Amino acid sequence: MTIAGPDPSAGEWRRTFDGEREGIRLSLAWIEEIAQGLDLAEDQFYALRLCAEELITNSVLHNAGRARNGDRLQLRLTLAAQADRVALTVEDNGACFDIVSAPAKTADQPLDQLQPGGLGVGLVKRFASRLDYAQTEFGNKVVAAFYRPP
Repeated sequence: MTIAGPDPSAGEWRRTFDGEREGIRLSLAWIEEIAQGLDLAEDQFYALRLCAEELITNSVLHNAGRARNGDRLQLRLTLAAQADRVALTVEDNGACFDIVSAPAKTADQPLDQLQPGGLGVGLVKRFASRLDYAQTEFGNKVVAAFYRPP
C-alpha cells in the first residue's frame, strides 16, 4: 500500500492498495475516513460507500489478486471532492471489464429464488449519479460521481 501524491488541500486524495482481500478492508476504511470529513448527506455517504465496496471487491475477487500479465493486482484509488460532486476513481490492472456496458442483473424474482451474485453492477449504476469507464495503459478505470444537491 502506498500513498501517491495526495493533495487534501485541493480536495483530492490518492492511494494505491494491493489487490488482495486485506486491500479491500484497508481501502474501504481509507475511503470512509475521508468521506466522513466531506460533509456529505447521509444518502450520499451511503451511495459512495456502497459503490466503493462493489467496485473494489469485484475487482479483487474477479481477478483473484492477479493482474492481466500475471503480476500482483494493484488498485489505484482517487477520491476528489468539489463543491458540486464527489468522485471516486478506481483503477486496476486486472482483466478488462467495462461496467458501463455490462448489463445489470435485476432482482425480479422472489428473494428465496435469487441466485447469489451479479447484482453489484446494477447497484453501482443505480447509486452513482454518473459512471464512466476507460481502458488505460494501466488497466481499467472507473469513475463514479455523486452529485451534491444545490
